Amino acid sequence: MKCLILILTIILSTSVGAQEYGRRVMDASAYMAELKASSEQVTAIEADFEMHKRVVMMKDVNVSKGRFSYDKSWQRMVLDYTQPKGNKVIVEGDNFTITMNGKTSTMTSRDNPAMSQLGAMITACMTGNFVVLCERSETLYYTDDNLFTMVIKPLNKRVQRYMSEIVLRFETADRTMSVMRITEKSGDYTEYIFSNKQIK
Repeated sequence: MKCLILILTIILSTSVGAQEYGRRVMDASAYMAELKASSEQVTAIEADFEMHKRVVMMKDVNVSKGRFSYDKSWQRMVLDYTQPKGNKVIVEGDNFTITMNGKTSTMTSRDNPAMSQLGAMITACMTGNFVVLCERSETLYYTDDNLFTMVIKPLNKRVQRYMSEIVLRFETADRTMSVMRITEKSGDYTEYIFSNKQIK
């Protein structure tokens, strides 16, 4: 009896995990083409965001808020935090400028594999060109009535030291990104949720 309960528990937990994002899409070429076509028409995006930071060793999820903006012509992305106020992340091409707790640091994506992957991810999401992002990764696709989801597992060993999985979720109505979650090897994750989007 205990063995049967254990087997059922494993089956149920597996099916719940598999259906978390909806049904599996085996051929996502049509979805990807639609994402690319939609992204090519966008010149700028502004949105509110919430950042949820989960650390396995801590009970609570740390929540930050702010305003997100992206300008395709300048290849510039800004996360301007209102909570905590004054924090800011600016991505311009390969360059990252990060202001946290009153201290500003600058780095390039070449200096840090995690930043390189983040930069590639942001560029892919805003341009719809996911080839570079997916070519060194195992990518699974899911869909439900409202969202199209990409689950990206990096295969690069250096990148795996910093992140084990990237989840990107797009609204099926307008093909814009609503959720971006980066999970680290330790199980810690950072999740961005975008709302009140203004698309130009």
